[in-house]
Amino acid sequence: INILKIKTMKKRFIISIFISILFSCSTDNSNNNSNTIPSAPNNLIGQLLSTTSINLSWSDNSSNETGFKIERKSGVGNFSLISTISSGTNNFVDTGLSQNTTYTYRIFSYNDVGNSTYSNELVITTSGLPIITTNEISQITGTTSISGGNILSNGGSNIISRGVVWDANPNPTILLPTKTSDGNGNGQFNSNITGLIPNTPYYVRAYATNTNGTSYGNLIQFYTIPTLATLTTTAMSTIKNISAISGGNITNNGGAGVFARGVIWS
Repeated sequence: INILKIKTMKKRFIISIFISILFSCSTDNSNNNSNTIPSAPNNLIGQLLSTTSINLSWSDNSSNETGFKIERKSGVGNFSLISTISSGTNNFVDTGLSQNTTYTYRIFSYNDVGNSTYSNELVITTSGLPIITTNEISQITGTTSISGGNILSNGGSNIISRGVVWDANPNPTILLPTKTSDGNGNGQFNSNITGLIPNTPYYVRAYATNTNGTSYGNLIQFYTIPTLATLTTTAMSTIKNISAISGGNITNNGGAGVFARGVIWS
C-alpha cells in the first residue's frame, strides 16, 4: 500500500511540474509580446490631395502597438504632435495646411511599455497651383465642340489665364497652338473648340495659370462626327450635240470613306 501511495505521489508531482512548465512558457510568450516596446513603422510616404491637404501612409511593423502618433514641422521649425490614431490604421489625411509650404512628417508607434523609434522623415511641399476640373464635351460636330472648366482654387495667387487645350494625343499642354484663351478669375468658364477634323478622336483638358505655374483638369476623350464631303465640279469640255465631259475634285471626304461619286445633270 505504501509503495502504491509513493507511486501515485510521484505521478502527481511529475504532472504538477509539467503543468507548471507549460504555464511558465505560456506566460513568458505573452509577456514577450505585451511587455515590449513596439517596432517602429517605416516607408512613410505622402501624396498631395489638394493645395492644402496631404495623405500620409506607412508600413506597420508591429503587432503589439496601441496606436501611432504623428508629428509635423513647418520649414526649419520644431516637431509637434498633430494626431494620435489607433492601431490597425496605416494612413492619415492632414488638412488645413498652408499653400506652397514645405512640411516634414515623422511617426512612431506606442504602447503601455513605451514608444518606438521614429520612422523615416517625409519632406513634402504643398502646391501653390490652381485646382481645376474639365467640363464635359457638348455640341460636337465634325469640326467644333464646346467644353470649358471650373477653377475650384486659384492656388493662393490670381489666375492670369485659363482655357482648354486639345490634341489627337493624350495629355496636351499649353505649349500647343490648339488651345483657347478664356480670360481670368475663378469659377466656371466655357470654351469653343474649333478647327477639328471630322470623324477623329481628340483629347481635351482645361488649364489654369497663376504666378506659380499651370495646372490641368481631368482628361476627356471625344470623337468628332463625320460630315459631308467637300468637292468642286470640273468645267464642261468636249461638248457635242448629245454628250459632254465633266467630273469633280473631292478635297475632303468629311471623315468617312467615299463610296459613290459622279455627276448629275438635268
